[in-house]
Amino acid sequence: MKIVLATWNKSKQKWLKEGLRSLPFPILTLEHDQYKHISDVEETGDTCEANALLKARTIPNDGQSIIIGEDSGLFIQALGHFPGVKTARWMDGTDDDRAAKILEDMADISERDAYFQSALAAVFPDGDSIVVEAKLPGKIARNSRGDQDTGYSQIFELAHGQTIAEMEPKAFERNDHRRMAIAKLKTSIEEKMHEHTNEY
Repeated sequence: MKIVLATWNKSKQKWLKEGLRSLPFPILTLEHDQYKHISDVEETGDTCEANALLKARTIPNDGQSIIIGEDSGLFIQALGHFPGVKTARWMDGTDDDRAAKILEDMADISERDAYFQSALAAVFPDGDSIVVEAKLPGKIARNSRGDQDTGYSQIFELAHGQTIAEMEPKAFERNDHRRMAIAKLKTSIEEKMHEHTNEY
């Protein structure tokens, strides 16, 4: 049995590996010879959960794999939960460019509540699947702040008043929606393993 990460994104591969490494399975990425032919999946789902499952189901399962898919987004209440599932691709350019555009568009908007969401899906050899998600509530700051990270992290303000980019990475880990989601996923995989001890 092995775990396969259905993403070409190096950053996502890194934190997924870190979060799942205590499971008793080798973890493969799409760089492995078996998966090099697989292209990026077009994210056609209306939710992060749907896109995570879509990615996980795109990878052919050889009957000996747990395929992991991921999707995440920034949802801004005053903008009708935009950019949502299009967070990384609603405008050409970088996340810095997109964050700056959001600040510009929200200059005269007082309602600034927002949240980050991370969704993870696992598809098992028997075809069963699980989907988990976690959210990080906050609000859109009035200006870009912080040098610990870039892009949306510089405009997303947590309850204590700091943006993500103003926080030391280790301090932010306690709030990180991605780590919360992966902890849920790991627990769900462990429960599945326990139910099917002879298969795993």
